[in-house]
Amino acid sequence: MRLTKKAAILLVLLVGMSFWTFYNFTRFRTAQQKSSTNSSLNSRQTPTSIPSDITVIKGFNYGYSPKEITVKEGETVRVRLVSDDSPHTFTISELGVNQEFTWGKDTDISFIASKKGKFQFYCTVPGHKEGGMVGTLTVD
Repeated sequence: MRLTKKAAILLVLLVGMSFWTFYNFTRFRTAQQKSSTNSSLNSRQTPTSIPSDITVIKGFNYGYSPKEITVKEGETVRVRLVSDDSPHTFTISELGVNQEFTWGKDTDISFIASKKGKFQFYCTVPGHKEGGMVGTLTVD
């Protein structure tokens, strides 16, 4: 049986897309497992080198840990962003927050929780927000 040129191209695309999907799914599962392990370890340890008023947020492909933060209105929010794998952002559009961070470079940021409400924080790397890399900042 001979394949036409269009059928051969379609076959190559399908095989390539299957490989790409499997590769990204495997990375996603590995990142989830790694984050789960790191979260459980960190919940049993209290780091002494991080001031108590800094919230550590770990970013991993398609998630943040913790996913929810609550602060008081008018408070200066101090966050240390840590990546388990690749470049990410921590973005809260309504509060003008948009910070990149990457593996091996912890990034400290601060901003004022200037108004009450629930605000979504998310990653602007293409596909990450859509993959579930979102969280909630509640300002009381």
